[in-house]
Amino acid sequence: MQEAAPEADVQLEGFDERLVMRRLLIISVGSSASIHLLRKIAAEVPEILFEDKIMIVETSRDMLNLAIKGLAAVYQMAYTRRSRKRVSGGQFPLSTFIHDLQENSVLLAEAGGATSPERGAHYFTQKRNAVMQKIEEIVAKSEISGIVVLGCTGKGTGTLVTPMLLEELWARAGEDFPHPLGFVTVPYRFFQMDISNCEKAIRYIVEQQIPCFLIDYEQALSIYRYTMGAELAKKGLKIRADAIWNMVVENISMVLGTLIDALNFGQYCNPPIDWSDTLPLFELKGTVGTVMCCYRHREDDIMREWREALDNGIFLKTSVKPSETRGMTIVRAGAGVSIELLESLDRYYTDAWNSTKHLTTYLMRGGGYTIATLLYGFDPLQITPPIAYEKASIAERLKKALGLG
Repeated sequence: MQEAAPEADVQLEGFDERLVMRRLLIISVGSSASIHLLRKIAAEVPEILFEDKIMIVETSRDMLNLAIKGLAAVYQMAYTRRSRKRVSGGQFPLSTFIHDLQENSVLLAEAGGATSPERGAHYFTQKRNAVMQKIEEIVAKSEISGIVVLGCTGKGTGTLVTPMLLEELWARAGEDFPHPLGFVTVPYRFFQMDISNCEKAIRYIVEQQIPCFLIDYEQALSIYRYTMGAELAKKGLKIRADAIWNMVVENISMVLGTLIDALNFGQYCNPPIDWSDTLPLFELKGTVGTVMCCYRHREDDIMREWREALDNGIFLKTSVKPSETRGMTIVRAGAGVSIELLESLDRYYTDAWNSTKHLTTYLMRGGGYTIATLLYGFDPLQITPPIAYEKASIAERLKKALGLG
């Protein structure tokens, strides 16, 4: 069974550590990515609120304000834990954080995308230059080393604005401007409007060959089966929506949090990594990537269970296994890991996933044992289940996944 990572132990990094730490620009597009996904990642890796730059791209002033308030609440809790004492609002640097977030964000419109991707795309087209100018200013002023973009398909803003923004960022990438890592979620197939909108995003990604990582919520069913165990899952076919949602977001946060931490603190990686080490992933043109992860509290458990956990923890599947992949795996463990594990992981991706270029690095930081992987080379036209409305209920599909009929 998959284990949940413990609450992050927020430590105030030493001055020498922060001197050599890189700085990333993290951009969330739309309300789902900003209010839910980014906030959860920030709760797991609160350092990003203090050391990195955050930008929100929205079409609704109301949603932008909600996203800022949510991140401010996480910031306040993290700051209090950093200080190891409670501080009053008057002593709290919250206003500076909110001001920076407001300054760095871009409001494309006032009233929202109204669940219409075309409307969101129209707003972005109108303010494309302003968005790119703001990003270029942040990159230059803050000496940004890498850009992470988070977007959720299904509604009016994130669906098309996310791949359109990634397209602009890739066109601008060069010696003085870092390429982006884009993470785009794919909704459940039983939401007819959401999956219909998602089809438009996938079509755009395919036609424009937008490099990105897809995270498919439909895979939550098989991941749920593994996490709960078959016997428990059989007894719990009536699943609370928030249970699956929290499980998926937790796993996404684990991967992105580990990646961000490794890139921020590259000096603690062996071998050391920098942003350019992600470029070989995108050499497989016309394909997309996804994420895989697992966490265990004890070294004995990770050594015994890592392969089964990774086999059952991938967030995108295609009808045909990729003939070639590229990947990056980060093993995070402040207590140290066995060389046998690192060797086995590298062989696993070579043999099981046809990885021709796979970088495995060890991050000497944090508690427990985390394996987080970016895997690239999946055909977006072969995603399974297909990007189409599914009439069968989630209970029926869960029963099928469990072999109950």
